[in-house]
Amino acid sequence: MDARFTCLVFLLFTVVNSKSNNLEITSLHVQSDIRYRFATTLVTSTVANSDNKSVEAKFDVTLPDAAFITEFVMEIDGKLYPGEINEKEKAKKKYETAKKKGQTAGIVSQKPRHTNRFSVDVNIAAESTVTFNLTYQELLERVYGEYEHIIYIDPGQIVEDFKIDVAIHESRDITKVSVPPIRNDILSDSSIDEGKNALVTINRPTTKSAMIHYAPTTDDQKQQSDQGISGLFVIEYDVERKFDGGEVLVRLI
Repeated sequence: MDARFTCLVFLLFTVVNSKSNNLEITSLHVQSDIRYRFATTLVTSTVANSDNKSVEAKFDVTLPDAAFITEFVMEIDGKLYPGEINEKEKAKKKYETAKKKGQTAGIVSQKPRHTNRFSVDVNIAAESTVTFNLTYQELLERVYGEYEHIIYIDPGQIVEDFKIDVAIHESRDITKVSVPPIRNDILSDSSIDEGKNALVTINRPTTKSAMIHYAPTTDDQKQQSDQGISGLFVIEYDVERKFDGGEVLVRLI
């Protein structure tokens, strides 16, 4: 099966247009590793097509403004297919050829008026399962006295296996770490106490590290809406401030 595809950017899948009701997001996992304010995030989403024919679906995708993609891979029948970047017309021809054969293929395009929004056209073969793996990175900035790590959540349906795990490691003591309730808007007054997300657990293995876990059940998701949870999962934290020359962080590649 030739399942090569063109990839630019994406985060969480939202099924926004499909001719079949037999597409299901069976799992959605987000893992973030924050080291010295530099975040590496892996998003893994599995989509199943229970129909007896291939189905074309359109997904909307959102990334943080400052984020950049480092890897995008589709897993089909146990095989990994890394995304390859092609010219627009060449990519479309490959996608249409695979679609006519009933094969799984995907093409990603940027929405011109929204630099952090993208759409993903995916043709999923009959009675097959596709797993999408995306890795992206971003440097967190300190705003209003704290660092924020934002994860966009909008699967568009209830997901049976849904979880977010974030690990924070800093060179200085972490003085604060909190997760407010899911936000509907990225603009928020940090001076207002939003409370805490009751479904989140925060562990502090050391003074310089923190582990955040969020795994809403299907009932938890239904309490928000029939389409599941939609909004911004935000982690707020800060580190000890010292009156010195600060730090110079060097990343070796």
